[in-house]
Amino acid sequence: MADFKTHWQVGLAASVGGSLVSNWAGLASPKLIPILVAVGWVGSIAPDLDSDTGRPLKLIFSGLAVLLPPVLLWRVPWLHESAERAVMFWGLAALLIQGPVKWIFKTFTKHRGVVHSVPAALIFGCVCFVLAYHEAADRRFQVATGFMGALGYLTHLALDEFWSVDFNGTSIKTKKSFGTALSLRGRSGLQTTLLYLTLGVMGWGCLTLFRDEPFIPKRLVGALHHVSEELEKAEPMSGAWWRELLGVSSR
Repeated sequence: MADFKTHWQVGLAASVGGSLVSNWAGLASPKLIPILVAVGWVGSIAPDLDSDTGRPLKLIFSGLAVLLPPVLLWRVPWLHESAERAVMFWGLAALLIQGPVKWIFKTFTKHRGVVHSVPAALIFGCVCFVLAYHEAADRRFQVATGFMGALGYLTHLALDEFWSVDFNGTSIKTKKSFGTALSLRGRSGLQTTLLYLTLGVMGWGCLTLFRDEPFIPKRLVGALHHVSEELEKAEPMSGAWWRELLGVSSR
């Protein structure tokens, strides 16, 4: 397995190259290249979310606690209508990421498990696309964001797989870890099923957003809209954020 330093150095190089290709293909303007490089670099260390060591886990979750809340704030207008509300949400989201979410990953994931797989890389790319989605944003840039996330992630897996091969000058031998990084399935049938179900849902979500269609089915949106109206009747503004999140206007 490649060490953390190798992962971020090679990941950074691959991210720069991928961003330049995205620019050459017309998916992103030159001013957006730094953002794409950052997305690819994060993807190149993201598989170590299941790491048994403290450094990658601490760095990744610290980065998520800083970067993910602003992305959500940008997507939900109700949250950034007031500075107090935005700061409070940012703080609570950061505590949630550094606390319960981090504990769940540390407790219930095993290194070189389902997180180290090709479907997981595609899921990460879909997540990047969804987070980059906005009605006013350029679809080509969103595609580039998803591409860079998946590219960075796959770079990490490829390095781990490469380090599983022992070149001793006379013959090529494989280590026990060979095949556990660029894997197409989980360690169990249940993990594999959940993995591909998640990939299917995220892939469908990316397709619907690319077409400017609702990510959430209309029936579910209607049900949540009804719940938000009932909450707002009980306490004004308590349900308004649902409509902002789902893009549903008041009747």
